[in-house]
Amino acid sequence: MNLSRYKKVLQHSVKRISVFAALLAASALATHAQVVFSPVIKVSHDIDSPGEPQIAVDSAGNINTVWSDQTTACGSASCLMSIFFSRSTDGGATFSAPLNLSNDQGTSTLPQIALDPSGNINVIWSDNSPGYTAVFFSRSIDGGHTFSTPTNISAPSGGLLSQMRPGIAVDSSGNISVGWWQNGGNIMFTHSSDGGANFSAPASLGTGAAASPSVVVDSAGSVNVLWEAAVSGHNPFDAFYTRSTDGGASFSTPVDVTTISDGAGYEQVAVAPDGSIDIIWMSDCQNTGWFTCPAYPSSAVFFAQSKDNGATFSAPANLSNTPTGTAIGNVRMVVTFSGSVDIVWSADNAGQISTFFRGSTDGGASFSAPTQIANGFASQMAADANGNIDVAVDTTNNVQVARSTDGGGSFSLTNVSAASVSGVPRELVIATDTSGDISVVWPNYDSNTFKWGIFFSRGIVVSLSALGLSPANVTGGSLSTGTVTMNGPAPTGGAVISLLSSDPSVTVPASVTIPEGTTSATFAVSTSPVAAATTSTVSAVFGGAAQTATITVEPAVLTSLALNPSSTTGGGSSTGTVTLSGPAPAGGVTVALSSSNPSLATVPSSVTVPAGFANAMFTVNTRMALCPNSATITASFSAVSQRANLAVMPIATLPSQACSIRGGRGRRTFGLQ
Repeated sequence: MNLSRYKKVLQHSVKRISVFAALLAASALATHAQVVFSPVIKVSHDIDSPGEPQIAVDSAGNINTVWSDQTTACGSASCLMSIFFSRSTDGGATFSAPLNLSNDQGTSTLPQIALDPSGNINVIWSDNSPGYTAVFFSRSIDGGHTFSTPTNISAPSGGLLSQMRPGIAVDSSGNISVGWWQNGGNIMFTHSSDGGANFSAPASLGTGAAASPSVVVDSAGSVNVLWEAAVSGHNPFDAFYTRSTDGGASFSTPVDVTTISDGAGYEQVAVAPDGSIDIIWMSDCQNTGWFTCPAYPSSAVFFAQSKDNGATFSAPANLSNTPTGTAIGNVRMVVTFSGSVDIVWSADNAGQISTFFRGSTDGGASFSAPTQIANGFASQMAADANGNIDVAVDTTNNVQVARSTDGGGSFSLTNVSAASVSGVPRELVIATDTSGDISVVWPNYDSNTFKWGIFFSRGIVVSLSALGLSPANVTGGSLSTGTVTMNGPAPTGGAVISLLSSDPSVTVPASVTIPEGTTSATFAVSTSPVAAATTSTVSAVFGGAAQTATITVEPAVLTSLALNPSSTTGGGSSTGTVTLSGPAPAGGVTVALSSSNPSLATVPSSVTVPAGFANAMFTVNTRMALCPNSATITASFSAVSQRANLAVMPIATLPSQACSIRGGRGRRTFGLQ
């Protein structure tokens, strides 16, 4: 092994890695991964009264949405309502024609959707077609092209669903769990282990003016159910929790999680990767109307956690500490794959609605300070596989998404519906896919048709997808062109891509900007002359992620030797020019010279091409000749030789006989004797 060469390579690699790491860190600090939202499109037909949308995205990125709407326009509150379904298989660019799932003579509302690991689509809704309000179920196993005949899974007593709380959940084995509440105040549950072909007889989980159950299935397949029920002396509901570890065959004794007299609303349950059960809710402030509080007291956001599978819960912790007279209008929670607990809520103080965030990176043991992240109402939130947090915000006139890529340390706000749809958005729902892209759907008034519709937009997390160099092998001193490409259109203001070269022989600008709405940009790559072949890694960084490409810089080689003139009279001279393929490096290039007939034509032993130049000249001197003669001049550098012939002519032309004689061994030609 050549130890000195190995050490040199190692030193170069360490330097390259350290500089690249510094650039990567600086880029990550300077910019977050950015999201660009597609133009808003209408998913629904033009009937006029759609609402209650829900959305689910499968592992292949197919987007499935359901909503309720009138079957035909009739302009009356008593019009029949149906459940509609639509699906996009091209990332939200287009959606299938709305499919009527309920398709009966009743009024169907409050649809909910859940996908199994195979992408099969399960939908439930409330429907009064049996003569009482019941929970119906339908399923598609062909990507939403067809659905099974709707089945009343709440018979014989019926039940209601809640728009703000998930009533259906599917575990990793495809088992389906459904919960609802009856008019009499019972919380009911049923379960299917055969893909919805059959459901268990509805079982009661809790009674006593109970309502609004949430059903969540954890990674172990355990079924977690949370609901609110009246408790004497409380204001007016507490949140109750129960759990099944046998697929819903039996449940634990319900536990009152809230325990305080302030009451509970908008309660939500989530199970962390370590099995911790996290519950949040908002207290009631004896509202005189929705989202209002008298001067005293205020409503607040509370959190409780169980570390023993729901047997006991920690004392409620007040996370909002809201000022006097502040009303909490909604509270949402997500628990990420890493176990972080992220919570947002909307608060109205003196008519100003704001959205606040608190996060815990230690599994709920402690939380960050409350931070206002938006002006407006937070409808829903989601977190992707990388822990990025997305919050759908209703700002009265627009749909916005507040996004954090640093665990809630900071949020950026993107306008989704600007100038695309006018009116007042409501009932925003949001979902993320495996790539971290964001799907948002909402009902909105369309000023073009003077009707309400279900609208959609998809936010693509734009990232740097490629870096190319052409050519990737150049002679030092030559230029190359770099091209950076993103996976989607650059965001507003363009995307600034940081650039770096690992070797000083290759120079790139500090950055290049991909213009807004475009996907690529080019930049110049300049190189310096080198004495030996040198490979440099060019790095392009955006949003903390990098693409790299290599370029090899070759030393200049001898490409030609020219003599001017190429024929001269003996005693005269000619000028030789050696030319390299590129500029000579520092110290210049020494080209060796020789003559095949030094008695006729002489050259210096070498000529030096100065640093930064590609050619150099030298003089060829000749002696007088009586007869025509010639010499071959040779220039050599780095195992490459170039040759040129120089003809040397006599001053006077002699008869040909005088320039040759016959001998026993043949003809002999003379120059100057």
